[in-house]
Amino acid sequence: MLAFKKMAPVLLVCFVSSIALADDITQSVSQSDDFKKHQSAFAKAAKKLIDDGTCKVSDFEYVGGFVKSMNHKNKPVYFTYCGGMTIPNRLYLNVSTGEVFR
Repeated sequence: MLAFKKMAPVLLVCFVSSIALADDITQSVSQSDDFKKHQSAFAKAAKKLIDDGTCKVSDFEYVGGFVKSMNHKNKPVYFTYCGGMTIPNRLYLNVSTGEVFR
């Protein structure tokens, strides 16, 4: 029990940090097209892209989140840029499947 009492503040800090990061990620994609409809998909994809090192929170803040793709008009596909606003840095997200592709 003593060991848990010593670790509890550390666990609390980690938990609060995770919540803060999740809030930062959600905020960074909050200007996405159709945000209210696809908020969960945008936040989940952004977190995955940040966690795997593909993107930074600042990439989403700069772009404003995800933009509806006109190249995929009939599909629920949105795009963003990570690492600069060039075509090779464009990433697409299918909000129905969660698939991210170039």
